[in-house]
Amino acid sequence: LQDIDKLHEFRIETKEFRYALELFASALPKALSETFYPRVSELQEALGTINDHAVAIDYWSAQQESLTGKKTRAWLNRELP
Repeated sequence: LQDIDKLHEFRIETKEFRYALELFASALPKALSETFYPRVSELQEALGTINDHAVAIDYWSAQQESLTGKKTRAWLNRELP
């Protein structure tokens, strides 16, 4: 869970798995597709949110160097992990 790149790769694999579930949904037991598919979708959504936050942290960390305002830098120092 500490490696954001691995989580992103897992998100991509989850997305491909979800597409396979969609493709073969008619061949799967209805109970499986009604309970398992939503959980896979939720997992993919959560992994996407984690990735979005990691990208934002990287972006603002890089921008921090170019900021000239002391108040802005101080705010970013407080907000970024």
